[in-house]
Amino acid sequence: MKKHLGDRRLRNRLTGEPEAASIFQGLDEKNFHDFEAVWKPELVKRAKEFATWAKQAEGNVQDAHWDWVGKAKNEAVYESFAIECDSMTQGLMLVATAPHFARLKSQHGLDLCYIELIATAPWNRPKFSKAPKYKGAGRALLATAISWSVELELKGRIGLCSLPESESWYDEQGMQRCGFDGDKKMEYFEMTEEDAGKYLNS
Repeated sequence: MKKHLGDRRLRNRLTGEPEAASIFQGLDEKNFHDFEAVWKPELVKRAKEFATWAKQAEGNVQDAHWDWVGKAKNEAVYESFAIECDSMTQGLMLVATAPHFARLKSQHGLDLCYIELIATAPWNRPKFSKAPKYKGAGRALLATAISWSVELELKGRIGLCSLPESESWYDEQGMQRCGFDGDKKMEYFEMTEEDAGKYLNS
């Protein structure tokens, strides 16, 4: 069941003004419709402009193949989250329901929340859009994952694998690189309890 977790503000890059947004736990048919009818056609169209998956990084569209609806409906495996603004889903996130073990030396073996998928709407992405609309959706979702980790008594620890075009963004968020994940074939990142606390207070 969809649950309102709280309100945020996203900055409209086009007007320079903040706009009211809401964070939700659990996706509903509106979120599924927004993805299937609005997000997906734009992602698929843009992805076709690039010959290879690696080249798709140039257009910030390597996630065009992600099955948001199928995975989100598997509630036994994933907890889903969304941020909405201007009557549209501006960002989505799936977090594994079962804790994962941390790999970073300072917290090796401790449980953490693993973010399976996280993405902002295509029109909010630099390199995808010449004039991206909203800024802050990804940061709001990352903070939500940290808060969810705290709620689960995992002290804010989170981990994820990053698409190549997003690695520098996770560096900027204060997440630490833990090396290449051979299964996912992506760079793996973690955030410690200390860094999570700083992130929520920043």
